[in-house]
Amino acid sequence: MIIFKENNNILYITARGHVTARFCAQLKEFASEHLQEGQTITDAYLEMKDCTYMDSTFIGVIAGINKQLKKKLGKKLHIQNVQKVCMDLFDSMSLSSLLDFMDKPVEFPVLDESNEDGNLTKPKDIIEAHENLIELSDENKKKFSLLNQILNESYKKTNV
Repeated sequence: MIIFKENNNILYITARGHVTARFCAQLKEFASEHLQEGQTITDAYLEMKDCTYMDSTFIGVIAGINKQLKKKLGKKLHIQNVQKVCMDLFDSMSLSSLLDFMDKPVEFPVLDESNEDGNLTKPKDIIEAHENLIELSDENKKKFSLLNQILNESYKKTNV
């Protein structure tokens, strides 16, 4: 499950359990809306203490949010309370050096869990998430190029 909220110009995101592509579209849309020009966001945090696994789509969405933060604010996404399995996944995707892993967590406001249901992730969202990962390293390019090619071909056939 992924829950998120904007509070006092800060984005708060919490990942819980086995986080997969299923609800990444909502997170991507939420972050994009808040990080576009004219918005007053000053920072973004991701709480991962209860996250036991992340799939590549979620990791790609995190990479995309981080890219938007760097472009708009010159800042990295702050990540706190990462379990070893998730840290290993960030490392394997060449993302750990691009994110800010915090030693001292910040206190989160109460997050409304009502955003756990809604628009499901579409093929285009999965493609964009994996393109974010491919940009990070040659190793990721090897891992995800074929998948990305298949997803793009499938998407083109169904959206002509």
